[in-house]
Amino acid sequence: MTGSYPNRGMQLMEWITPAANRRPICTFALGRVEVSVTYSGSSPKLCKAVANNELSPLAASAFPLTLDADNDGKTDHLVLNGEDSGAGCGHSAAWFDVIDPATNTSRGGPLSKALRSIGKYNSRDLNIYSHEGAYYLEGDLEHAPALFALSRGALETECVFRVQPKRVVEKVYPLDGAVRDPSKANDLQP
Repeated sequence: MTGSYPNRGMQLMEWITPAANRRPICTFALGRVEVSVTYSGSSPKLCKAVANNELSPLAASAFPLTLDADNDGKTDHLVLNGEDSGAGCGHSAAWFDVIDPATNTSRGGPLSKALRSIGKYNSRDLNIYSHEGAYYLEGDLEHAPALFALSRGALETECVFRVQPKRVVEKVYPLDGAVRDPSKANDLQP
């Protein structure tokens, strides 16, 4: 059996016959997405609010953001960088960086290094949340979505999430070639 990439909106499951022909079995669509918290640091309220979409991120259109990203008392100018590559299987990546506003170039240093280390691969979605006077940056921790607090260039993991997309069967293709509606139980009987 083969299937399409699991994070896409629709999936097709196929059977490869002994003669190497492909026959569709069924199609799936992305249903609801469940998000649960697998780790909470010092602010479980923050983790629960983000998981339940009760806390909105700062507007992405506001970049560069001027804020104290690492809570060291100094203003930082944050930008969201991204790249898309068509090499091999291709990929997308996104990460935050700190720039020098006079030159519009990366400032480098420990904060830039910390920000780059929590970037997301195969995604262009990164958010920043403000909660109780501190900023939390979205990123990946060992391929799991997470929120991080920065303190003087050091990362502190605040939340780790588990994302479970639920899929629903859209169409069933029986071996006789007829398309059946999975919402009608009797239609799936041979």
